[in-house]
Amino acid sequence: MLSAPSAAPARPHGGVTAGLALVLVAVLVGVIAQQVGGSGPTADTVRATGRTTTVAVTAEGMRFHPARIEVPAGDRLVIEVTNADERRHDLVLANGVRTGSIPRGDTERLDAGVISGPLDGWCSLPGHRQQGMVLQVVTVGVAHAGPAPTGNVTPRIDAMAVPGADFTARDAALPASGKARVHRIVLRVEEVEREVAPGVRQQLWTFNGTAPGPVLRGRVGDVFEVTLVNEGSMDHGVDFHAGALSPDRPMRPIDPGERLVYRFTATKAGIWMYHCSTMPMLHHVGNGMYER
Repeated sequence: MLSAPSAAPARPHGGVTAGLALVLVAVLVGVIAQQVGGSGPTADTVRATGRTTTVAVTAEGMRFHPARIEVPAGDRLVIEVTNADERRHDLVLANGVRTGSIPRGDTERLDAGVISGPLDGWCSLPGHRQQGMVLQVVTVGVAHAGPAPTGNVTPRIDAMAVPGADFTARDAALPASGKARVHRIVLRVEEVEREVAPGVRQQLWTFNGTAPGPVLRGRVGDVFEVTLVNEGSMDHGVDFHAGALSPDRPMRPIDPGERLVYRFTATKAGIWMYHCSTMPMLHHVGNGMYER
């Protein structure tokens, strides 16, 4: 939050605040639904052949290539997954086996076991499955009754439930601006579990452990030197709207264990949002990576 030498009359922001809150609630519910959803195959009883089918699969352009694998029934399937995309990806199969998070340019070998029936696969990073990163394994040489069923479980959220006795509301008081004209700030990306509604817990992605993140305050002409430290399990970034420039390179997403220093001068007064800029952006914002 940046302060001007003289403040204009305040305008009501109730409608804007309520609208933003509704959007974040909608994203939150969608993220929770995605995290608890799943599917599983109905395996047919087939005799193991003792053979192994090995297939190379490339993750690129938010797709798996090929997206359909045919394997003889009873064969053991090994999938060599290469990430040729600009983002990290993984591959999860409905029988429970999965790769780790695969960095750009790396290849990981996944032993899917003996394949006895249709099997679904997908990238588990938030939003990637919805954007088309799905894989289908089908067996040949044996008849099946049909595709594997898919079941999704959506948690019930009681919006009128009373918070527990240990609930503490976030202090809405604005932090003091101080006299320093150079603000050196460290934003650590941390993935933590928090109760987001009475009885509902969520794995949040945060700046410095809180959702929303810390409020940054200064004055017009101040310099902000922000060090982003990614202590999460996937790539994250930060986009400062107060910086007034394209964030694609100076505020690019960084991999786990990396850090990035971003420096800008505040030239205009106002309240400016900052948030994680990694795509799909709504999932990162909805998981708590935003503030002003």
